[in-house]
Amino acid sequence: MDGFFLIDKPKNWTSFDVCRHIRKIFKIKKVGHTGTLDPFATGLLVVATGKTTKLIPFLEKLRKIYRTKIILGKTSETFDPESEILPCEWGGGVPSRKIVEREITANFTGKITQIPPKFSAIKIGGKRACDRVRAGEKVEMKPRETEIFRTEILSYDFPEIELELEVAAGFYIRSFARDLGSALAGGGYCAELRRVGVGDLRIEDAESPDALTSPIDPKFILRNMPKIEIPTGRIQDFCGGRSFKFPGIEREKVLVLCGGKTVGVGEFLAGNLQPRAVL
Repeated sequence: MDGFFLIDKPKNWTSFDVCRHIRKIFKIKKVGHTGTLDPFATGLLVVATGKTTKLIPFLEKLRKIYRTKIILGKTSETFDPESEILPCEWGGGVPSRKIVEREITANFTGKITQIPPKFSAIKIGGKRACDRVRAGEKVEMKPRETEIFRTEILSYDFPEIELELEVAAGFYIRSFARDLGSALAGGGYCAELRRVGVGDLRIEDAESPDALTSPIDPKFILRNMPKIEIPTGRIQDFCGGRSFKFPGIEREKVLVLCGGKTVGVGEFLAGNLQPRAVL
């Protein structure tokens, strides 16, 4: 049962709930995902099982694509529907679509600085920020650089705006909703959120947690990673962690296959193939 599952996470499930569900169905001990989705959010969750969890680091930095509905002129402590929704003080009028487009182009395109929500899984001193806040602690979230590669306005009818965004890993849509809302109408919150893409993977290929079939070989998930096929006579060396002569580009990491099946990740060093993650 080593492999990946592409899951369409339902609303009100945590990402951990999905992993626990898979662990129970297939009786697998090791299950992990490549990027958390908030409970109110839905969409693509990439889950690894068994020895394939070793490959999670190779997926964590992939770009993400989200579709979101943001409500302008209102906000909440969590910047989503999970806490009380409150109106914002705003003396301006209703921003036109041109104003919205201008604001996105000027301040929400390319590399930006973003302050993550206090209600997030970011660890501060070994403890999640959201747990510290709920315990009554004061938490200061440090700004971090992130990137927006593409933004498309799907619809706009104030106070609702629907967008599709392609962003860097670690980007917080809730923070984006807060910041865009603050610039346009004194505040904003993320009312709906759906992840529709992770790298080249798409939500159309995902399964419901209640209708899972079988795990997917990593070669179909790590699509952009170079692949090599080693002879069966070298499989014991590779799985034993021993390097051996094999032509390749120095320092390049590759997905290693034997008999068409993924057996791990290797790196080329001084004319040798060095195992880095063995399945």
